[in-house]
Amino acid sequence: MPTSSQSPGRLRRRLRELHRRLVLRSFARETIQSIESGDDYNDQLEVRVIRVEEIIAARWPRSAVLRRQLAREIRASVAPYPHDYIPRGDFFGRRLQATSETATLVHMRRVARVEERLRRAGK
Repeated sequence: MPTSSQSPGRLRRRLRELHRRLVLRSFARETIQSIESGDDYNDQLEVRVIRVEEIIAARWPRSAVLRRQLAREIRASVAPYPHDYIPRGDFFGRRLQATSETATLVHMRRVARVEERLRRAGK
Protein backbone atom coordinates (compact mmCIF):
# COMPACT_ATOMS: atom_id res chain seq x y z
CA MET A 1 0.00 0.00 0.00
CA PRO A 2 1.37 3.43 -0.89
CA THR A 3 2.25 5.59 2.06
CA SER A 4 1.43 8.84 0.27
CA SER A 5 -2.08 10.17 -0.19
CA GLN A 6 -1.81 9.73 -3.97
CA SER A 7 -2.03 6.44 -5.79
CA PRO A 8 0.96 5.40 -7.94
CA GLY A 9 -0.99 6.22 -11.13
CA ARG A 10 -1.86 9.73 -9.97
CA LEU A 11 1.70 10.28 -8.82
CA ARG A 12 3.04 9.18 -12.21
CA ARG A 13 0.64 11.54 -14.00
CA ARG A 14 1.67 14.39 -11.74
CA LEU A 15 5.36 13.71 -12.38
CA ARG A 16 4.72 13.60 -16.15
CA GLU A 17 2.89 16.94 -15.91
CA LEU A 18 5.74 18.51 -13.94
CA HIS A 19 8.27 17.16 -16.44
CA ARG A 20 6.24 18.53 -19.35
CA ARG A 21 6.09 21.98 -17.73
CA LEU A 22 9.83 21.92 -17.09
CA VAL A 23 10.53 20.97 -20.72
CA LEU A 24 8.19 23.70 -22.00
CA ARG A 25 9.77 26.34 -19.78
CA SER A 26 13.23 25.28 -20.92
CA PHE A 27 12.14 25.40 -24.56
CA ALA A 28 10.57 28.84 -24.07
CA ARG A 29 13.72 30.15 -22.37
CA GLU A 30 15.95 28.83 -25.19
CA THR A 31 13.63 30.29 -27.84
CA ILE A 32 13.62 33.72 -26.20
CA GLN A 33 17.41 33.59 -25.86
CA SER A 34 17.74 32.71 -29.54
CA ILE A 35 15.49 35.59 -30.57
CA GLU A 36 17.39 38.04 -28.37
CA SER A 37 20.77 36.94 -29.72
CA GLY A 38 19.38 37.37 -33.24
CA ASP A 39 18.34 40.88 -32.24
CA ASP A 40 21.92 41.56 -31.12
CA TYR A 41 23.21 40.50 -34.55
CA ASN A 42 20.62 42.72 -36.22
CA ASP A 43 21.60 45.67 -34.04
CA GLN A 44 25.25 45.26 -35.03
CA LEU A 45 24.31 44.99 -38.69
CA GLU A 46 22.11 48.08 -38.49
CA VAL A 47 24.93 50.15 -36.97
CA ARG A 48 27.35 48.95 -39.65
CA VAL A 49 24.92 49.77 -42.49
CA ILE A 50 24.28 53.24 -41.06
CA ARG A 51 28.03 53.89 -40.92
CA VAL A 52 28.43 52.78 -44.55
CA GLU A 53 25.50 55.01 -45.54
CA GLU A 54 27.19 57.90 -43.75
CA ILE A 55 30.37 57.30 -45.75
CA ILE A 56 28.41 57.24 -49.00
CA ALA A 57 26.43 60.37 -48.15
CA ALA A 58 29.40 62.43 -46.94
CA ARG A 59 31.31 64.76 -49.20
CA TRP A 60 34.96 64.15 -50.12
CA PRO A 61 37.12 65.10 -47.18
CA ARG A 62 34.74 63.69 -44.57
CA SER A 63 33.98 60.50 -46.53
CA ALA A 64 37.70 59.68 -46.76
CA VAL A 65 38.15 60.14 -43.01
CA LEU A 66 35.08 58.04 -42.18
CA ARG A 67 36.16 55.30 -44.60
CA ARG A 68 39.62 55.11 -43.00
CA GLN A 69 38.12 54.99 -39.49
CA LEU A 70 35.78 52.15 -40.39
CA ALA A 71 38.54 50.22 -42.18
CA ARG A 72 40.83 50.59 -39.14
CA GLU A 73 38.10 49.35 -36.78
CA ILE A 74 37.33 46.34 -38.95
CA ARG A 75 41.01 45.37 -39.28
CA ALA A 76 41.44 45.77 -35.51
CA SER A 77 38.43 43.52 -34.87
CA VAL A 78 40.00 40.58 -36.74
CA ALA A 79 43.57 41.16 -35.51
CA PRO A 80 43.21 38.90 -32.41
CA TYR A 81 42.36 35.91 -34.65
CA PRO A 82 45.42 34.54 -36.46
CA HIS A 83 44.91 32.72 -39.75
CA ASP A 84 45.54 29.27 -38.23
CA TYR A 85 43.15 29.90 -35.28
CA ILE A 86 40.01 29.91 -37.41
CA PRO A 87 39.12 26.91 -39.62
CA ARG A 88 38.43 29.27 -42.49
CA GLY A 89 41.45 31.50 -41.94
CA ASP A 90 40.63 34.15 -44.51
CA PHE A 91 39.23 37.56 -43.65
CA PHE A 92 35.63 36.33 -43.91
CA GLY A 93 36.13 33.58 -41.32
CA ARG A 94 38.01 35.85 -38.93
CA ARG A 95 35.41 38.62 -39.28
CA LEU A 96 32.57 36.15 -38.72
CA GLN A 97 34.26 34.92 -35.54
CA ALA A 98 34.78 38.47 -34.26
CA THR A 99 31.18 39.45 -35.00
CA SER A 100 29.69 36.38 -33.32
CA GLU A 101 31.82 36.87 -30.20
CA THR A 102 30.80 40.53 -30.00
CA ALA A 103 27.12 39.62 -30.28
CA THR A 104 27.57 36.94 -27.60
CA LEU A 105 29.16 39.47 -25.23
CA VAL A 106 26.34 41.96 -25.83
CA HIS A 107 23.77 39.23 -25.16
CA MET A 108 25.54 38.10 -21.98
CA ARG A 109 25.54 41.68 -20.67
CA ARG A 110 21.82 41.97 -21.41
CA VAL A 111 21.10 38.70 -19.58
CA ALA A 112 23.17 39.83 -16.59
CA ARG A 113 21.22 43.10 -16.39
CA VAL A 114 17.89 41.26 -16.51
CA GLU A 115 19.01 38.78 -13.84
CA GLU A 116 20.15 41.66 -11.63
CA ARG A 117 16.77 43.38 -12.00
CA LEU A 118 14.98 40.14 -11.14
CA ARG A 119 17.21 39.64 -8.11
CA ARG A 120 16.47 43.17 -6.89
CA ALA A 121 12.73 42.72 -7.47
CA GLY A 122 12.79 39.44 -5.53
CA LYS A 123 14.28 41.00 -2.42
